[in-house]
Amino acid sequence: MLYGFSQLIIYISFALIFYLGGVFAVSNPEEITRTNVFVAIYAIMFSAMSVGNNMYYMPDVASAKSSASSIFNVLDDEDEDDLQVKR
Repeated sequence: MLYGFSQLIIYISFALIFYLGGVFAVSNPEEITRTNVFVAIYAIMFSAMSVGNNMYYMPDVASAKSSASSIFNVLDDEDEDDLQVKR
């Protein structure tokens, strides 16, 4: 039941988006064409899906940044032998 309801919400939202895009295209045909409306809708949907798929990798990116920071901190520290020679 809940899966069916979630699919209903998705399809109703798609229908509303396409309806409003059609209303905008019909009410202002000089600036907005039907082709532009469909291209914009699909571009927004595919970019949202791509962002959602890439959010899966965000914890890995955070740990890679932390690891790189640790490596650079180790490389930037002066050696103890060098400190003793300078004294």
